[in-house]
Amino acid sequence: MKTIYILTEGSYSDYRIVATFSSRELAEEAQKHCPNSDIEEYELDALEIPEHPPGHTAWIVHINAKTNTINWTKQENSLRDYFEPKEDYYDIPMGMFKHDPIYNVKCWARDKEHAEKIALDKYYQWKWEKENEVVK
Repeated sequence: MKTIYILTEGSYSDYRIVATFSSRELAEEAQKHCPNSDIEEYELDALEIPEHPPGHTAWIVHINAKTNTINWTKQENSLRDYFEPKEDYYDIPMGMFKHDPIYNVKCWARDKEHAEKIALDKYYQWKWEKENEVVK
């Protein structure tokens, strides 16, 4: 992999990239003219783009399992390590922030409406399977 060197200045909302370099030597030479700067190293093309259907992005849909309604839907950053669209989960919140049970669906979708359709289909399938479990 190729390493790049980025000269940066500032912090928080004042943080900015001053310049990028192909070698540490060039970055250090430029830093002499920018005394309050830092040199950051990054691997070029190091982030793996997850497999996904063409035209789809990552979404998470939060369904209230008591009322069978969608509480919220948001587009996720699919480049984060924790996004695994196969991992839907049911949760009963505890403690002082206790509220109705929730069912979360992570999925690849074209847009918000598509994500909500996928999520409700998965939720009702899960609910049907749960209600029709064979008692052993």
